[in-house]
Amino acid sequence: TRLVEVRVQGLERVEAALAEQLRRGLDLPTGERFDHPRYARTRARLAAALIAAGHAYAKVDGRVLVDRARRTAKVELEVAAGPLVRFGKTALEGQGSLPADKVLRLVTWEPGQRYDPDELTRTRARLFNQRVFGEVRLDLPRAPVEEADVRVRVTPAKLRELRLGVGLGLEKARQEVHLIGRWTLRNFLGGLRTLELKLQPSYVVFPTAWAPVDHGPAVVSEVRLTQPDLWSTRITAFAALGYDLGIQQGYRWHGPRLQLGVERAFWRERLRAGLSWNFQFLDFFNINELFFDKSSTALGVGFRDPYRLAWLEEFGQLDLRDSVVDPRAGFWAEVRLEEGFAAVGSAFTYLKLTPDLRGYLP
Repeated sequence: TRLVEVRVQGLERVEAALAEQLRRGLDLPTGERFDHPRYARTRARLAAALIAAGHAYAKVDGRVLVDRARRTAKVELEVAAGPLVRFGKTALEGQGSLPADKVLRLVTWEPGQRYDPDELTRTRARLFNQRVFGEVRLDLPRAPVEEADVRVRVTPAKLRELRLGVGLGLEKARQEVHLIGRWTLRNFLGGLRTLELKLQPSYVVFPTAWAPVDHGPAVVSEVRLTQPDLWSTRITAFAALGYDLGIQQGYRWHGPRLQLGVERAFWRERLRAGLSWNFQFLDFFNINELFFDKSSTALGVGFRDPYRLAWLEEFGQLDLRDSVVDPRAGFWAEVRLEEGFAAVGSAFTYLKLTPDLRGYLP
């Protein structure tokens, strides 16, 4: 059965430039064999293109007229574009004890802005990224209107979470078993802030458990506080305090570490930048110089007791992927820069640059 004709009705009620673009984009060439999945995809893409152009209530119906005797088919598409919609007011429902002002500031559109389904996708992602909602719905009025108020319906998730686990690490000259505990309090004292407590005790053996030369305990512990939308600036601030006990063959150490930082998203979440100050202090003990060369340890900057390292870290991210949830096209880039020097409290001076580029092809 050959496709001999394609008729589209209803595009005369949309902007002339958009109508012409949509006609050119129809993937239904006449003269070729009729392909029903191709016809269904064309209908769906036509409706999606109208919605992306601001016609939030657009629908596309169609039918295929088949002449069995002549083995021909005609396609008729009926476009109901509806009005060109702009965002109206935004109302929030179901947030419970969560602060409504903080939640509404996660909305990415402004009243009067032309309707864009990508804004709904970005807003939904921002709401889920807070990890305080189990369900998020963004609803427009049922009846077509030119100014659509958006109703944000949310269901709070469990705000307290305990995760427990166990792990095993096997290397050529090191083996360990460890436990993992993580206690998370979301919306801690209000304001959508998150408090996270992490504890990871372990026992390490060198080089193997069946032929031990050295062994001992190790611990990684951390308290992290994250505050989104600091002082209504859309800046996320975070602070982390940790205390670690570590072991390597030939020496052991313990000491605190500290991190203070901020980050913010720009350009509709496509661009993200941040700055942090980091500090680590280690006090070494049980040193046995027979096991290691003091001039070339795993620390990378020589052996110094006590060991004090501080650095500034800046990063920038550019996200041009087609989706933040399931990317299939576009690219994502990040660059991180660290500078260690005396003015920020470091006993060592160094520069570290880490670029990262990822591309997606369907």
